[in-house]
Amino acid sequence: MIKKLAIFCMIFVLLSFSLESLDQEHSFFWTIKMEISVSGKYKSSNNDLMFSGKYSFSIICKANIERDNGDYICYKGHNKLSNIEWNEMIGKQFSNDKEQDISEKIKPQLKLNYIVRENGYICFNFEISSVWGPYQAQNFSRRILLPRSAENEIVSPKIKYKKYIISGSNKIELLDSNIYIKNKLQKKFKWKWAKKEPTWENQHTVNLKLYVERFNK
Repeated sequence: MIKKLAIFCMIFVLLSFSLESLDQEHSFFWTIKMEISVSGKYKSSNNDLMFSGKYSFSIICKANIERDNGDYICYKGHNKLSNIEWNEMIGKQFSNDKEQDISEKIKPQLKLNYIVRENGYICFNFEISSVWGPYQAQNFSRRILLPRSAENEIVSPKIKYKKYIISGSNKIELLDSNIYIKNKLQKKFKWKWAKKEPTWENQHTVNLKLYVERFNK
């Protein structure tokens, strides 16, 4: 037991020294790719305007990061929206003949705000822009919240995104030392989110795949 503990301590010291050396030399950079698939639905039973909707879409986000004085600089790349299907129904009966395909009119945008090193982990701060529904309404609308990471949980002073996660976690993080040890990393995240009020329901499911690849400068 003592021998194993000594070996572990030696590895930890060597790894810490190695990371400090890498930090000084800035010898690596990494490419980041996030593949996010979202499916959800919403429903308003307000007497002023009753409507419902369902949707699904995917976004691929690519970026580069570089070590910088104990933290990381994020060089933002590009996002690609694909496989979007978005349908809305207006009226008390929500009948299929009133369903409208608005897939070409809705464009969710993913914003990778920053990447931060925290307690030995690399944490990703991102958000997908909200959408207002119903799309064709002029005098009445509700905010349809879309996914965001744990580091960006405050939508407004009254709404904290994390509070309404019913399963899984939106904490998108990687062990800092792993991105030096391995040339390629992949990690999956999944969570379900639902916010229900007397006349409003809004929920979605998120599947996120995170890929990291290391390169020498």
